[in-house]
Amino acid sequence: MSGAIAISAGQTISSTSAGAAGLDLTVNGYNDSKDVWYVFTPAVSGKFTIRVFDSNFDTTLGVFDAAGRETLFNDDFFGNQSAVILKARQGKPYYLRIAGYDGQTGTFKLSVTAGAIQAAQGDLNYDGNIDLTDLAIFSANWLL
Repeated sequence: MSGAIAISAGQTISSTSAGAAGLDLTVNGYNDSKDVWYVFTPAVSGKFTIRVFDSNFDTTLGVFDAAGRETLFNDDFFGNQSAVILKARQGKPYYLRIAGYDGQTGTFKLSVTAGAIQAAQGDLNYDGNIDLTDLAIFSANWLL
């Protein structure tokens, strides 16, 4: 958590976990020890969607409080993407841990947006349309 990079609501950061080190901290992650940390301190209380997307590896996303306790976790929200909806309090820091399933690393984008995900059921790539791309994503993940 030390050295965490600040991220604000409405911001998207492009980053990489290549060369990262760490510990396997998440309760439900599998060997996700190579991590990158961010800190989100909301200016207002409310719900926020935190997403890890456009990654070239299988990501995990953990949210920790200032005492280092894991409060939220997600692996594979849709495909290899990770997302959580955080009910946050104004001024309280939330530490976001991005890692890779089974030690994977790579590039990714991290975003924090106000409000909860409002995707239509079946819109697996969140582009606002349910189409053949969504069917391809569903098919690719059918037996995972």
